[in-house]
Amino acid sequence: MNKSSIDEFVGMVKELFPSIDPYAESKTREAVKHIQDDTREKLETCTRTNVFNFLAQGDIFSEIPFTFVDEEGNDRQFNSKALLLSNTCDAERERLLVFVPVIPIETFKKEGFDEQNLINNKYTKLFYLPSLSFQSYVVDFNIVNCVSRQLINKLIESNKLKKDVTLNLIGYYLFLAKLTVHFMRPEDPSVNNDRIYLEV
Repeated sequence: MNKSSIDEFVGMVKELFPSIDPYAESKTREAVKHIQDDTREKLETCTRTNVFNFLAQGDIFSEIPFTFVDEEGNDRQFNSKALLLSNTCDAERERLLVFVPVIPIETFKKEGFDEQNLINNKYTKLFYLPSLSFQSYVVDFNIVNCVSRQLINKLIESNKLKKDVTLNLIGYYLFLAKLTVHFMRPEDPSVNNDRIYLEV
């Protein structure tokens, strides 16, 4: 990642989050530059080599069950690696934690998604994490499940659930950027225009 790439990335972060602390901005630049100088970290651009010992937003876990309702109205369940969507503060106190699945990229290629577009994060609902550990996976923001916080902690304590990675600062900002683009991108102007007028 050269200087122009760093500026482009930090600029994107500032545009998405205009209230970002200037200190956080400088730390982001510092973190990106650090990666260029550390051979080991180059392999894991977006994740920490050591995971946090607490639940943090963006953490990826070994496997939990996910459920969704199909076109026939039937519950469909599958097991998948999972990314914690809940805010870190909420993960300490809320009864339920929110997760999205981390699915093999091959699944989406079979459905007709272009691999290069997946890797370049061209699809708003899908998040590709540039990480050696997860280069074969994509996060799907469209399937959202809640799981008891107490259950998650029990599974971790009993070694039935493992935290695979924690995001570093770059990975975390990239995650927030994709999350913002998917869930909070501006509506179509014509839709917003229709919102202006009240039905009589």
